[in-house]
Amino acid sequence: MKYLFSMVLLIIVCACSKKEVKKEPFPFIEVKVIEVKENEWTVYEGKIITQDNVLTAVELSLKENTVGVESDYKLKGVALTETEAVFNMSHGKFNVTYGLADNAMGIEIKARNTGKLMTSTIITHSKNDRKRKMPGAFEPQNIYFITNGGEQLILSNDDFSPIAQDNRYTLYKRSNLFTAEGYLTIAEGNPEFFERNTSENWKVARLGVYTEIDSTYKKLSTMAYEGIYLKALAYSVADTSDAGDPIRKLVVKRILEMKVSH
Repeated sequence: MKYLFSMVLLIIVCACSKKEVKKEPFPFIEVKVIEVKENEWTVYEGKIITQDNVLTAVELSLKENTVGVESDYKLKGVALTETEAVFNMSHGKFNVTYGLADNAMGIEIKARNTGKLMTSTIITHSKNDRKRKMPGAFEPQNIYFITNGGEQLILSNDDFSPIAQDNRYTLYKRSNLFTAEGYLTIAEGNPEFFERNTSENWKVARLGVYTEIDSTYKKLSTMAYEGIYLKALAYSVADTSDAGDPIRKLVVKRILEMKVSH
């Protein structure tokens, strides 16, 4: 009797399983079409100025999504002044506005509405005032950009008009980070880098910590066209050559070691 009951139960389970399999493909296919993978992030780096006139180095990650649907952003900012440094990390939602002039798109980082502060650290030079709050450092502010193709995000106001006429407040779409090791040459204002592990020649963009690199190079070099050893955390961005051709340029994010090579 127990055997007969077990057989009947097994038949019922098998029948139910077959019935479920027939219904599964339609919702399964629909979910796959709109699914967004975790690695579908585009990262931009550069400098912006906040509504409180605080110059901030920014790393902004935007997640791909279906057109017309809000998506996620992650923001890391480092604001530096003569007295302190503020490191912020936050996340929230952004949306895209289409149909702007010259086929441009507007991007609104909705920090005021959806932003959440993950971590924040203040480092001050004054021992008696280490907890002073920098104006605007923690207050969520919506940020607006305009873009023509996704390689650059130009800081704008809420009407999507650029804040500046040059590229001083522009974020650049970057590659993954990598370690670059080789020799830097700055001759007649043209910075170049020879990567000794790949034997690749790079033009160096005046982004990231370029000001520090240029200053250190001038201190270390003793002759024209001298190659100074440089090991750095770096990435590449899209740019154009002097002839107007598209190229990739090297950006140094952080100097690991810089010294005379002989």
